[in-house]
Amino acid sequence: MGACVDFDNTVIILDELKFDWNESDLREVISLYNEGIKASKIALRFRITLDDIFLVLFHLMREKRIKSRPGGWLG
Repeated sequence: MGACVDFDNTVIILDELKFDWNESDLREVISLYNEGIKASKIALRFRITLDDIFLVLFHLMREKRIKSRPGGWLG
């Protein structure tokens, strides 16, 4: 787990998670998600955690690039 930085009691959270994505990887996540691939398998494909997949799917949902699906985001 990444270290949290404390600046006068200000804590930076989630610093160990992935927030940088290139557009081609986002398109691949969208495709896999729309095919019904489980979130855990998408995470394995990108060698990242389920938390990272949650964040990217949350982002894509907010951007209206994906819709909810049967089984939810976990698939």
